[in-house]
Amino acid sequence: MSIKEPSKEKLISSRKLIESSEYHFKNGDYKNSVMDRIKAREIIGSDIKFKALLMESKLVNSKYNLIDDYKKKISDKKRLDIINKLGERSILQYNLGNFKGCIRSLRRMEKYY
Repeated sequence: MSIKEPSKEKLISSRKLIESSEYHFKNGDYKNSVMDRIKAREIIGSDIKFKALLMESKLVNSKYNLIDDYKKKISDKKRLDIINKLGERSILQYNLGNFKGCIRSLRRMEKYY
């Protein structure tokens, strides 16, 4: 077996977890949605690979995506600052038990990647 095969398996399982997270989010099961995102991030390990996986998994591109328009106008420093603040907010919401707020912050943070 080559070294790439386990990473392919990790990539496939992470992709399925992200799809599962989206399914749970759309059905209002926010706790399982958050848990699936956390598991997918743990399986991938690297933030760069996780960001690439998220970019690949975006299926719906809206004609009027305000965050994409805003990303074009702001600097990279400001974008990273927004990502950090949303990450902190998601952790805070998770610790408070507000899974809906947590997954919303996570999804918004991922749009700024």
